[in-house]
Amino acid sequence: MCMKQMRFPPEKSFVDFFRGTIILTGVNEYSVEIYRRVLPLWSGGTQVYLVGAEWKNYLPVLPKPEGIFVEVFEQLPAFLSPEKNKGRGNLYIIEGLPRNESSERYEKGCMYYDEIMQLTFMFSYVIHPGKKNPHKKFFLIDGFYRIEGMFGIWNKAFTAARYAMAKGYTPVFEIVSYDANMYSDHEGDDIWNKFFMQPVDCPLSEIHESSYLALSPNMNILNTVRSIMDKVSGGVELTWPNGIFNQQIQRYIRERKQRFLPCPERTLGVLIRGTDYIKNPLPNHPRHAAPHKVIEKIWEMQQEWGFTWIYLATEDKEICELMKEQFGERLTFTDQERYTVAPGQLLIEVHQEKKEGKGFRLGAEYLCSVHLLSQCKDLIASGGCGALSEALRENGEKYEHVYIFREP
Repeated sequence: MCMKQMRFPPEKSFVDFFRGTIILTGVNEYSVEIYRRVLPLWSGGTQVYLVGAEWKNYLPVLPKPEGIFVEVFEQLPAFLSPEKNKGRGNLYIIEGLPRNESSERYEKGCMYYDEIMQLTFMFSYVIHPGKKNPHKKFFLIDGFYRIEGMFGIWNKAFTAARYAMAKGYTPVFEIVSYDANMYSDHEGDDIWNKFFMQPVDCPLSEIHESSYLALSPNMNILNTVRSIMDKVSGGVELTWPNGIFNQQIQRYIRERKQRFLPCPERTLGVLIRGTDYIKNPLPNHPRHAAPHKVIEKIWEMQQEWGFTWIYLATEDKEICELMKEQFGERLTFTDQERYTVAPGQLLIEVHQEKKEGKGFRLGAEYLCSVHLLSQCKDLIASGGCGALSEALRENGEKYEHVYIFREP
């Protein structure tokens, strides 16, 4: 999409959070836009270096930012090398495509143009579809979530929403970009609103008739941008006036709690991740303890914690069978479908076949399993993951005892 076709809302500059020198490498539509529209908003420093001979052809027709020293280099000089940036706080804006990588690049102060534009302008396209809610600026969050599970989507969408709030928007959700996601039942299926409520007491149909609606880009935000968004929006929290689960999910959970968790005050909750987490771990996924280690810990804590029943949350069929062999009738678990993956096979590949209603069932089963986990007296978890974070959040520090296996 060309810059002249994009309608950016006026925002406080993201680079205002940097206090060193800004280096724009190369001349492209984004570097020119940053020079023209972002630097005038910047109060974080006084020096900008432009790298690339082409800048000399553009500067005569670009307005110079007031109070900022600007210098052009045909090539990046040695004294500005990212390798020497430690402690200097310089920001290098470079060309390339972001990847879900470690923090090493960011620690050197290097960020891609796409990341800066997303953080500054959020790549949003502003429309004015109606006259309702004239005093609100809605930011409609969507994303191309391909292999993400429920709480992976949740984490990324919440990060984007909190960042939008920090920038003066009212965030809402309508996630329809990728119909091959495991929770999608058909093309255009909204994999947010089939499970959850909006964080505003306003129907989605009315939001689509509001006077200001910013349509998000792909909010499948990667590690570097997500960590920055979290820092910028620190202290900003989403609220749910009508509860986060919609009526259908609430009913689904109530029915299964009566069947599978009749005595939560006497039950140990156990979360054991298998499938991808054990056989085919993805990059940057936490490592989880083997099932036999978790079983040993359950027996060890039996006397000290004093639980009667054991509730198991797992998506792995083999782990469920192993736990049944160990604990027999003391073990409870929901009626969700469980899976076995082959070496090299991801769980998402098991869900490739699309059947109407399967996406809803997968999501409802997962949400229910984690919610029941949060209702137990105690908790043992095989490692960190989105399900664990959500169980702890829903529990609200009411567990009597918690043991989480940490990465070796």
